Amino acid sequence: MTKSSERKKSLYGWLKEHNDQDAKSRLKVQKFLFFYETLSKIEGDEYELDSLKGYKNGPVFDDVYGDMKYDYPNFKQESEKALRKLGDKIKDDRAKIADFLIKIHNEADLSDITHHFNIWKSKEQEIDGGALHLPLEESDLTQGDMEFMKDLKDNFSLEFIESVEVLNYGRYNFVLSKEDYANLTYEQENVLVELSELNDLVNPVFIELDEDGGVIFE
Repeated sequence: MTKSSERKKSLYGWLKEHNDQDAKSRLKVQKFLFFYETLSKIEGDEYELDSLKGYKNGPVFDDVYGDMKYDYPNFKQESEKALRKLGDKIKDDRAKIADFLIKIHNEADLSDITHHFNIWKSKEQEIDGGALHLPLEESDLTQGDMEFMKDLKDNFSLEFIESVEVLNYGRYNFVLSKEDYANLTYEQENVLVELSELNDLVNPVFIELDEDGGVIFE
């Protein structure tokens, strides 16, 4: 039996069903859960911030981290069961927003983003000093944290999220319309691969395809 709550397992089950690639990244899973639960709190809904601890890369739900690292086969199986049992309690729109945020950023970006939250920054010196598995207190999740999370959410409407695809090449995530994605050629994909080798791009990278097959930065 894994240690994660049924709620967290059902959320992981949702993520794996909708975004299997990022569900393989323990760091991205943590950011998805943190964004979802923070949004739940902001929106006055049921939320769960138990077992949240401070790691170098940001806030981490310790039980989920341990289950994924040390008992993943059972965690995966139990998550599928939890999703079937509790899936109707997951707010799909909220999950899509949290999912989109982890899609358009790489792991380093996501760590930087969560380092802006006071709930982590309040323990930053101790974490940098080598403290491990440092408990984070919900009382340190400030109004500023809530506004920052709301800003992250408000950057992208659900309508926009559902109208685009995200392609990952190297450390960059390219966002393009579903129509452009359907028409993407091998040559254009090679252009994106070449662009991913640059050092001066900022995630996410918004692009569109012109009539001549070129790639345009928006």
